[in-house]
Amino acid sequence: MSERASFSRLVLAGVGGLASAAILVGVALLSRLPMGRAEVDSELRLALRTAAARIEICRDLTPEELAALPAHQRVPRTCEESPVDYRLTVTIDGAKRIDQSIRHRGIRRTRPLAVDEVLRVEPGARRIEVRFEPELSEFREREGEPGSDAESDDAFRGEGAEARVSAALEKLSAPALDEVVEFAAGRARIVRIDERGALAIAPSG
Repeated sequence: MSERASFSRLVLAGVGGLASAAILVGVALLSRLPMGRAEVDSELRLALRTAAARIEICRDLTPEELAALPAHQRVPRTCEESPVDYRLTVTIDGAKRIDQSIRHRGIRRTRPLAVDEVLRVEPGARRIEVRFEPELSEFREREGEPGSDAESDDAFRGEGAEARVSAALEKLSAPALDEVVEFAAGRARIVRIDERGALAIAPSG
């Protein structure tokens, strides 16, 4: 037998041995995998958007104030609008997962409040508590700040201003959700603000 033939046989034997070893390693690794497909987590998605997180304060001008205005600007009633930030809290099975302030964006803070959050949830029946409430204390603290919306608006000042502001703040919605929700593995449940301004779980697809 030639040296070339002997060398070829040795190479083929080596390749065959490596292939056999690779198969044995693969079988050993596969034997460690659990039987069947493992369950994956599901998700709770919060897709909240509202343009109603604002208050409008109106007051009647005094005769003196009207007289000081040009004739074409003498409107007996003035109204001003101001944004109010909200606080979002989310609790799942008694464990708080989110507690944060949601603030208006934009130079004049005129954009709607928007929330886009995703939380991982173990499959099964879970008690979901979501609260989306106006931060009244922080708004009141901002009322007198130099340069703030409320500080610069005539309707937020003058006689009876505090009562007018309080009455407007009480009209703000504070939607909340508290219910047991079924989560399927690998699927998402979505919380939205519906047409009534309430928090609602979208039907599962």
